[in-house]
Amino acid sequence: MGRTRATRATLGLAAVVLLITGCGGPVASEDLEASIVQQAEGRGWTLESVDCPEDLPADVGATVVCAVQIPVEVEARPGEVGVVDRFRVVVRGIDRGTPRFSMFPLLEGEAS
Repeated sequence: MGRTRATRATLGLAAVVLLITGCGGPVASEDLEASIVQQAEGRGWTLESVDCPEDLPADVGATVVCAVQIPVEVEARPGEVGVVDRFRVVVRGIDRGTPRFSMFPLLEGEAS
């Protein structure tokens, strides 16, 4: 019975630590790259490469711009066709310590 109480106490303490610290943190650049590939494929685009230079901080409004190579012109937004050479990734919120982000394709020459 003593072992059961100790186990419960340890599990309870672990749960409190998780609530305080959260289980998230920055989004690794590799995960951002995978998300961009997934979004591009969902639009029917084939990426030759994608490179996110850094992790995305877990702060609302934080931004990372990732370079991409798409071999053809695409429709980045309705009525806007051109060469997409970057994706801007922006944290729009934090859910239980995990950043929720949106990705926006940028046309060549468009400001980040």
